[in-house]
Amino acid sequence: MITSQGDEFKDPGIYVGTGGLLLYFYKKIKYLQMMREDLEETKESFDICFETNLELWKHQKMSKKQIPSFFMGMPGILTIGYLFYHEFGNESRAYECLSHICNYAEMPLEESEILYGHAGLLYCLLLIKDNNPECAKVDKYIFQVTLELIQHGIDNFDELGVDQDKKTLYYDFPHRQGANYLGAAHGVMGIVYLVLKAFEFIPLQDIPQACFRVIKNTCNEIAGMQTEEGNFPMARESLVSDLVHFCHGAPGAIPFLLKCHEFYEDKKFLIAALKAGELVITKGILKKGNNLCHGISGNVYCLMNIYSHLREMYEGEGDPDADKDILKWKINAYKIAHATYIKNIQIRCVKYRDPTRKVRGIPDTVYSLMEGRMGCAVMYLDILTNEHNMKFPGYEI
Repeated sequence: MITSQGDEFKDPGIYVGTGGLLLYFYKKIKYLQMMREDLEETKESFDICFETNLELWKHQKMSKKQIPSFFMGMPGILTIGYLFYHEFGNESRAYECLSHICNYAEMPLEESEILYGHAGLLYCLLLIKDNNPECAKVDKYIFQVTLELIQHGIDNFDELGVDQDKKTLYYDFPHRQGANYLGAAHGVMGIVYLVLKAFEFIPLQDIPQACFRVIKNTCNEIAGMQTEEGNFPMARESLVSDLVHFCHGAPGAIPFLLKCHEFYEDKKFLIAALKAGELVITKGILKKGNNLCHGISGNVYCLMNIYSHLREMYEGEGDPDADKDILKWKINAYKIAHATYIKNIQIRCVKYRDPTRKVRGIPDTVYSLMEGRMGCAVMYLDILTNEHNMKFPGYEI
């Protein structure tokens, strides 16, 4: 991969490394299948990319090799590899990928969040199960990792020594030295979203009732932290609530809130999601550019989430007013997607002075999935192939 300063770097991870290419090739294959075009060249590219990334992982530091998540660890490329090889009939290769992923579930939990922690591993397991319901090997690991994440949040809360009647899941990142983030990438929203999703695949009678109470307390507390504008603070102890990104703020909160609405059938979560969506409509075109993590492309997904959720809610009712309200979210999602190639907007992005970047107006990792141009390409492919059920990569199932 190439940096904004023209330097080469070798990172096999999905977030900013060459692992992101695997996801791009997999999405491109889905598009070519839909268009009934030849797949062989792209399948060959996938194979080469997969083997190259496996070789790169062999030369990483042990600390990086032990990261269990989709975005930053080896399980990410193994998961995409499993999906690809299972779909195209190479079951021995798929099983090899699966076995390595399950080995990570045996590792002790150190971090909980999605980007670096066991929530990112739970995403891998759930994605495999969702794509191949007959894959029984992951069942016990989905149950195990889900319970570990819940218990970790409970244990962290107990260490605070506060009122037990208001017990909620508590996570900090980095563990024991960081902030108690709320957002999707590092915080409790992303973890609880995946826990609630995991409940679709495990026997709920095996989950202690006390866990359900704590999870519901957590969901209620987070919904209550929404600002009047519709956004959410970066962290429980933070007053900063001006970020409108996947990683922090309303865009990452929307899938969580919609999942809460589906699971609890409580309309307050839907109202909160719609309020957050209105904020994304007004402030979702970001000067940081077109990337997925904290850019314009990532904000397309959350509006399409609302569109899909409402479409499913009102399916078959034949209410013209409801249909108009539902379509509004798709139209605005397309407007935000359109902003990724509107000249005047892109000029403003290039001129934006981001103090975290080495070169003005250019992501440090120019072609990466989460910070660079590849994420925008993946977003386009998702719109073309699956607009009614778009899922943010590495987060939503």
